[in-house]
Amino acid sequence: MRLLPRTSRQRSRWEGPAGPAPVNHQWDGQQESESIMAFLELRDEDDVLVITLTKSKIVDEPVFEQIGKELNDAIAQAVSKKIVLDFQRVEFMSSGMIGRLVAFNNNCKQAGVKLKLCNVSDNLMEVFRITKLNKLLDIQKNLEKALASFEKRGWFG
Repeated sequence: MRLLPRTSRQRSRWEGPAGPAPVNHQWDGQQESESIMAFLELRDEDDVLVITLTKSKIVDEPVFEQIGKELNDAIAQAVSKKIVLDFQRVEFMSSGMIGRLVAFNNNCKQAGVKLKLCNVSDNLMEVFRITKLNKLLDIQKNLEKALASFEKRGWFG
């Protein structure tokens, strides 16, 4: 895929305050479909889809709305039905984003996808404890433990 530099004036007519929408580009007679994830980084690690949130503060409604949409779009990419949501860069998030996390967890369950969270800061973990989301969500200390936890099969391994 060839990407051309985009100046600040060259915006898609579908681009809103939350960032660009998926676009179709046509170069050299070939059409390429590009799914743009403005606030997530996706990668495959040990047959698990690892999603890293890229914003440190998730407080604005357009931002958490876009993140919620991107998370739900990513479910289809979890071929092995395993997702780790990595919070290593997140310092703070609003209650609206917490609502998107609960919805994402429910959508994962409906799709038969196992979801784990990791690298949750102490501040966020306190919010999860207060809201009792630490009981609902499978939260692991770090990425390595989250990946390993998919292999555990009960009390005796």
